[in-house]
Amino acid sequence: MTTTRNWKLLAAFAFLLVFALPARAADLIRLIVKEDRATCTGVAPQTCFQVKYKNSTDWEFFYESIDGFRYEEGYRYTLNVYRTRRKNVPADASIYSYKLKNIVKKEWIGSAAASGVAAFADQQWVLTAINGRKVANSRVFLYIDTKENRFSGSDGCNGYGGGFTYNERSRIITLGDAMSTLKACADRAVMQLANEYGQALQQKEFTTKVTNHTLTLSRKGKVVLEFIPAPLTGGTTGKNNSTDIWSYIAKHQWRLIQMNGKTQDQSPAFIDFNVQENKVSGNAGCNRFFGSYTAKDQSITFSQMGSTRMACMDPKRSKTEQELLQLLGNQTYSFDVADQTLNLYQNNRIVLMFGKFSAGKPEGSGLRGTVRFLEGNQMPGTGPRTGSNKPVAREILIYEKTRQNQVTAGEAGFFDSRSIATKKIATIKSGTDGRYNVKLPAGTYSVFVMENGRLYANGTDGEGYIQTVTIAPDAFTDFDININYKAAY
Repeated sequence: MTTTRNWKLLAAFAFLLVFALPARAADLIRLIVKEDRATCTGVAPQTCFQVKYKNSTDWEFFYESIDGFRYEEGYRYTLNVYRTRRKNVPADASIYSYKLKNIVKKEWIGSAAASGVAAFADQQWVLTAINGRKVANSRVFLYIDTKENRFSGSDGCNGYGGGFTYNERSRIITLGDAMSTLKACADRAVMQLANEYGQALQQKEFTTKVTNHTLTLSRKGKVVLEFIPAPLTGGTTGKNNSTDIWSYIAKHQWRLIQMNGKTQDQSPAFIDFNVQENKVSGNAGCNRFFGSYTAKDQSITFSQMGSTRMACMDPKRSKTEQELLQLLGNQTYSFDVADQTLNLYQNNRIVLMFGKFSAGKPEGSGLRGTVRFLEGNQMPGTGPRTGSNKPVAREILIYEKTRQNQVTAGEAGFFDSRSIATKKIATIKSGTDGRYNVKLPAGTYSVFVMENGRLYANGTDGEGYIQTVTIAPDAFTDFDININYKAAY
């Protein structure tokens, strides 16, 4: 009887032990997901992923979903996936559930299901051959945007863009007239390739073909241009060390040359990075902007941008400014850098392209900005917008800090240049785009422009000093000069 009781106790203990054990932990498995889905039949006809497991040689149907995995046709994925055994599984369901841990690799292969323009659209392509000649380490790329029906890219020196049409039956793409920036390229070989590429695009009509990860544009049976997919991540071109690349970026100012596929011809907009303080600043077209950023090896995230509030009378420039500030504020981009361009991408599509200023960024300390002439109504919402706000070329005179009682004053901000008692430090001229920069020692100065033979300045500080600016050590201070004696506020 005792023996029987012991067996019953052991059985009860075993039963409790089984149900007290935790659920089986998830397995971590490696899956390769093919670039195409396939028609398959489970409970009903459906489309399935095609996958390979660790030791697979052939593709297998995968009937389940993978929680957290966002699939894009045309890309082959290598995934780490948690596989967890389910409880109380119905007969027509999988015994496992799947959840994505991370994407190990994402590679553009192209989709067998894609045809016509869909086979190569919305993907950046890097030039590998032109007129039968291989091109190594190319900085030339092409992007076809089917949403806007535009093509865009870089020839290695300049950004370009235009419209296109595509005939699905003949697979012929017809490129419209391309607009391009007009920067000189310091590297002779790069310039020669840019010219040859531009001449090739002028042939307009090409037969397209995508095979073996390669896009070809041909005429009369002869391949003119050959491309391969660009890497999905930003990275850097020719400069793989993140410290080196950010030193290079910080050493230059970068002018906007393309935005959302549209060439920005002669745009005054530019961006400037301070890597020591992780700050960014520049000109959006009319107003100066400023903010901060964080950078990783292959991405950059901008803060919300602040800006000055000067009225922008040119409608085209005002629209550019609004769009640029929206594209920068609180946005994350992957990026790459060629010697001439800084490119920012989202979803493998180039959003912003900046060209390097040929003069580079001034070193040391000093002053820089834009001189503008304002006249007419400058008050939005108070009648017709009859005012103007234009960058102008002017002579700029920089003096020691000057009080109002140290120079003979005239009307409306004018002063007699012959009567000023302080020492003149520098004289420079702004360009026709209004821009200027000058090296100066750290300190506080009064800034005038020469207007109709007299000195002009449009304000004083609280202590009676005329239009002062303070320059910090080892930094260039941004200072815009407004000539506004003909303006109404």
